[in-house]
This record gives sequence, structure tokens and C-alpha cells, in this order.
Amino acid sequence: MRAICVEVKGGGEYFASSNTKNGFVSRFDSIFFNGEFDRILILKGGPGTGKSKLMKDVSNIMRAKGYVTEEFLCSSDIRSFDALIIPEIKSAIIDGTSPHMVDPIYPGAVDSIINLGEYWDTESLVKNTEKIKALAAEKQLYIKRAYKMLTLAGEAEGAVSDIISHKLSFDKMSAAAKRFFYNDIFDKNNNITKSCKIRLISAINDHGYIRTGSYESKAQKKCIIINGSGCGHLFLTELCKLANCENTDYIISYDSLCPERTDGILFPSAALSVTIRDDQKSWEKYHGIPYKTINMKRFTDARERKKHKNMISFITKLESSAIAEAAKNFKIASELHTQTEKIYISAMDFQKKEKLTDEIIRKLLNT
Repeated sequence: MRAICVEVKGGGEYFASSNTKNGFVSRFDSIFFNGEFDRILILKGGPGTGKSKLMKDVSNIMRAKGYVTEEFLCSSDIRSFDALIIPEIKSAIIDGTSPHMVDPIYPGAVDSIINLGEYWDTESLVKNTEKIKALAAEKQLYIKRAYKMLTLAGEAEGAVSDIISHKLSFDKMSAAAKRFFYNDIFDKNNNITKSCKIRLISAINDHGYIRTGSYESKAQKKCIIINGSGCGHLFLTELCKLANCENTDYIISYDSLCPERTDGILFPSAALSVTIRDDQKSWEKYHGIPYKTINMKRFTDARERKKHKNMISFITKLESSAIAEAAKNFKIASELHTQTEKIYISAMDFQKKEKLTDEIIRKLLNT
């Protein structure tokens, strides 16, 4: 069981990338370059040049004008933005710098680059070249150590999954998923064209394991999967298969540790969310009593669980410890990043840069 260290209880906050057992995994291509947008603004510039603040300002202004926005938090620092979507006008603003390294696909026609480097004093940065290089090298060292810990945590999660899934009744689980889908999700009169969007709701960083409540905030019927022991994603996979077969639209999130696994689904047309949460009491504190609770113990062999109880407990503790160690290393990397930001902040002309916000709003609204 992964203990959640931070719960972001918002209405439209997501992640677009993850720190995983496989290293950094970006979903930028699937989320932003899927043909959904008419306009994409790609921000370039070093750390501390105001990319995140610009996106926050644009989001606040657009919300004040009555537009809905989707805010994508940085998976390594939830105080910062990685991207912003304004669905109504089919527009997105994204951070195109490392580690995302995004470049235009349709330059000028859809994608435009906004270079915040135009507002810095190059001479000031050149004077700090060696310090910038040293901070970058040390930061990468701690990030690599953090990823090694996440690899260990991923192996631990996989080991528990193997133990539990060995005696899991797939037929019983599949039948339960089918009943749930047709009773609570499927609408034969729904004429909405099927779409599948990715919106990540979990991350691992210097705070540990983080979840947003964005799926729950958009659902009238909030469902949770408990006692998954690394197998809850199998139930979600069955729901996805049924949704694809029945042309039902859904939004999907992939696990922040094991990126090949699903950790949540939102069915907009049914106003229903299903997320994996072993910490039911903590979940209820934020979201109330669940509409339905899917207990994965129903599909597993109680004798098998009892037989391997001590081993499962040991491996689960190992996973939690590895994530905690990863968080410590991410924290040091974050502190080094902050030092780098200070160098760039001191070299920036923010007065000139702040005029950009109004220009971007005019560009987005064609005014």
C-alpha cells in the first residue's frame, strides 16, 4: 500500500509526465500533439525565467473571463506548471524545455515558440557559467539516485502483483467489471463520439506519492478500488476494454510508478470516476462516502494471501521505503534547481517579460 503524502483537491489539475521506475516518462505527445488543438504556444527559456508564472497568470485571467482551464502541474514540483489547456478555444500553452524538449510540428500554422530567453542578460549568465554547469551536474546525480530507488520500488510492486495475481480469479473479476460497466456506465442512447484522453492524476516527487482529486471533482458517482495489492489496474483494464467495444468516451490516468498500468478512469458521459485507493479513510475525508467500493479481495484466494502475508508485508514496506528515499533525493535535486533559478531570476528583465501575458491573451482570443 502506497501512502499518499499530498492530496491536491482541485477541479482541473493534472500531470502530463511522471517520475517512474523506468525513469522520466512524458505524455506530452499523446496529450498535446494529437490533433485536438488549433493553437499551441511552446515556451522556451531557462529555469526561473517565468514560464510557470506566465501560464498561471493566463489561467487566472481566462478563468475570470469565464473559460474553463486544465492546469498541468510539474510532476517534480507541484508549485510549477508544465502546461495549460483552454478546451473551449482549442488552445494549449506548454513548457517546451528539458526534460520535455518540445518543438513545433506545424510551425506557425498551429505551433508557435515564445522564447523567454529574449528577456535575460546573457552577460550575467555567462559570468555564472561554471556555477550553472556544476549545479546541473549535481542535480542530475541526485535525480539518477532517485530513479534507482523508484526502480527498486517498481520491482517490489511487481513482486506483490505476481504473488496476488497467481491465484486471482480473472473470470470472476471480468464478470464483475462487466456488470459494473453495463449497470453504471454504459448508455445505449448516448450518441457521443468515443474519445480517449490522457490526464494523469498521480506523481512521485520530493513530497513522495501525490494524487489529485480532479477525477472525483468531475464525477457525481465516485468509485474506488481497494485492497488491490498491485492488481487493481486489472479491473480498470477490463473497464477500458468494455468502453472501447461499446464506443464509450473516457479519460484515463496511468500509474506514476508503473507507467504501463492504469490507476484511474473518468467516464464523463456517466459522470462516474473509478480510482485505485487503498487508503479508503483518507479518500473519504476528501471525497465523502464512495458510490461504490470494489474490493479486490473478492477475486483473490484468501488462503494464498494468508500464506504469503509476511512476504507481502515485507515487500510493501520495502516499496514504501524506496519511494521515501527517492523523495529525499528529489528534494535535494529540487533545492539545487532553486539555486539555478536564482541565477536566472537575477539576469531577467521581468518588466518587459510581463507584457507578454497580455499579448498571449490577445493572441488566444484573436482580439
